[in-house]
Amino acid sequence: MEELGDTLDSELVEGCSSCIKNRGTAYALRKLKEYVIETSDNGKKDCYFLKIDLSGYFMSINREIVCNKFIENFL
Repeated sequence: MEELGDTLDSELVEGCSSCIKNRGTAYALRKLKEYVIETSDNGKKDCYFLKIDLSGYFMSINREIVCNKFIENFL
């Protein structure tokens, strides 16, 4: 099973830290800081980030409605 996990981990986005061995909160915060510094040109420009998990944790949420609301309001 560990081999499968290693294979999947190598395919995920580098910033993904949810339920991945050796990628906890400290890793996620470090990656966020790196991305914010890079995206904001070291604090010279505004930048935004979104942390969201719609994979099924809240099964009663209609993910299509949430995605459409996000697109309407932010894109």
